[in-house]
Amino acid sequence: MEEIFKRILGKLKGLDFWIALFFVVAEIVSWEVIGATKAEDKEVLNRRLGVAVTLAVVAVSVIAVRRFFNRERRFSKKLRGILVMRIAGDDEKDSLQRELIANLNGELQKESTDQQIEVHASREMLDESRGLADAHSRARRIGQRRKAALVIWGQKVGDKKFFPRITFITKEWMPMSERTHEVQSITELRLPDILVDEPFYLLDLAVGVSYYRDSKYQDALPRFKAALQRKGASPDELAELQFLTAFCDWSVSVSQKKQSSYVEEAIELFEKAAKAFQPVDQQKWAMTQMNLGVAYRALQIGDRVANVQRAIAACEAALSFFTEEKFPIDWAGTQNNLGVAYFYLPTGNRAANLQKAITAYEAALRVRTEKDFPVDWATTQNNLGNPYCDFPSVDRAVNVQKAITAYEAALRVRTEKDFPVDWAMTQNNLGNAYHVLTTGDRAANLRKAITAFERALRVRTEKDFPADWAMTQNNLGNVYRDFPADQAVNVQKAITAYQAALKVQTEKEFPVDWAMTQNNLGLAYLALPTLDSNLQKAIAAFEAALSVYTEKDVPVEWAKVRGNSGVVYLRMSTGNRTANLQKAIAAFEAVLSVYTEKDFPVEWAKGQLNLGLAYSKMSGASDMKILKKAKAALEAALRVFDETRFPDYHGLSSELLCVVDQQLSGTRLEKER
Repeated sequence: MEEIFKRILGKLKGLDFWIALFFVVAEIVSWEVIGATKAEDKEVLNRRLGVAVTLAVVAVSVIAVRRFFNRERRFSKKLRGILVMRIAGDDEKDSLQRELIANLNGELQKESTDQQIEVHASREMLDESRGLADAHSRARRIGQRRKAALVIWGQKVGDKKFFPRITFITKEWMPMSERTHEVQSITELRLPDILVDEPFYLLDLAVGVSYYRDSKYQDALPRFKAALQRKGASPDELAELQFLTAFCDWSVSVSQKKQSSYVEEAIELFEKAAKAFQPVDQQKWAMTQMNLGVAYRALQIGDRVANVQRAIAACEAALSFFTEEKFPIDWAGTQNNLGVAYFYLPTGNRAANLQKAITAYEAALRVRTEKDFPVDWATTQNNLGNPYCDFPSVDRAVNVQKAITAYEAALRVRTEKDFPVDWAMTQNNLGNAYHVLTTGDRAANLRKAITAFERALRVRTEKDFPADWAMTQNNLGNVYRDFPADQAVNVQKAITAYQAALKVQTEKEFPVDWAMTQNNLGLAYLALPTLDSNLQKAIAAFEAALSVYTEKDVPVEWAKVRGNSGVVYLRMSTGNRTANLQKAIAAFEAVLSVYTEKDFPVEWAKGQLNLGLAYSKMSGASDMKILKKAKAALEAALRVFDETRFPDYHGLSSELLCVVDQQLSGTRLEKER
């Protein structure tokens, strides 16, 4: 019985104890008063028991009511709370607790109103008499009861020394959950900055991680950036925070019109994180290198060749640690990213680069099987289709069909319902493949391309995915430009699509995409009736593209646009006809300096055909030296354009060669006379 009373009294503290004591005394007095009456013993006992029970109920009710009205507030679910305990060793006025709260609230005034953070005081006190771990555990229980995110407590020694403690309460993973600082010096003027900064740092980090785990990168990014501005991160935490912020920067960039600034920031943070991880955690270093490669590949501003080469170097660095045997999943992911980088590499042998991309994707697919990793498998299948679609070989139709097969395989997993963004990407790529497919019914292929692009645009809206929307608008324009029926109407649709794309694809933010669409716009004007006004617009668009596509940085794209400008000069009737033809010849010869027969047989043959046509017009049907150059160029074109695989180009080259041969024969006869 004595033990029971001790436990009860142990729960009653402060005013509750005195309330309970008052009613116990009242019960004893009542008991004696009632017992002093001369009634029968049974009636006395009943009266005593009744009064005792009544007084006990009243005592409990008074204590309960007092506790209800004086209970410590809980933080609302909408708030992120910082609970400041009474500090052991503080004075009777709890001056240090009050100063901590005042400093934290002062800092809150500087924060944006969307933070939804509050600071509350607790009447409870924690000490370390039973050990530090036990104290942190008790702090965590108190914080959970009050629904706080952080609990600040500690011990003051004398007037100038304070041992601060911070207990972090969360179900989410964090690098560290507790802060046990060494002694801090406090003065009458201010507390150490870290005591004010660190709670906000931890809150921003916690909320950011929560959003990050839910893939809400747009919401996580401002919290991570706020945490980066605070003091309190350990070196390991800082590297983690830099990585997470960089990943969010990259993820958010795809939906931004000003994409480059996000990508540049991601690169800077990935590089800082990699430097910090390298001496202490090789696995995290390799993961950071892999993501750094993705960011460099996406960066459009600056030296495009150098950016993609850095992407390749970063992926290869990651692969020095991620081996297929020890880290098959990360190895496959890095192989996939390496393939993407080689696909976008704008310099060197294009066919060789595309083959390296295919090799990397096929390596990734050894791990990324449809059965075990269907989503990753679909991603790599989608990517594998891209180099097949672009492969510059005489067997273009075969490779394009391989691309279509890969895209359709990816769409088995990438459905509009489950993966709308990825589904739209693959639909866009499938549209590109049908656009360049030369076998079968050409009009039917182009209609399939339009259908695929229109499906992609259901997801890729200008508001939500401006960069992707612009790319699909550009691709849709390509199909309309090449559609054989109602050419004037369809070419005008193409021009409208290109101009829409250029609203997003500005030279400053997306220079590479801007140049690509400018080239396509020039081709559309070239496809309109041959009026000098249309040809002038075409030249203006090609020259705009060439301001980005330089021979040094992107020789293949440069050669393509140079060839297109050559066609304009070939058709132009105003101005000096001879000068225009000389410009056309110079352009086609520039094309052939990049497009070799070995590496780009089809494009090389087209260049030879155009060069032969230009020389034939230049000769005036009488200059034997120029006619011989025309003949040589056309015969070269026919080495690639055989009748079976390229009937149209073969027929055009053969017909023009006959004309040139006749002109040569006529010139010889004139000389003999």
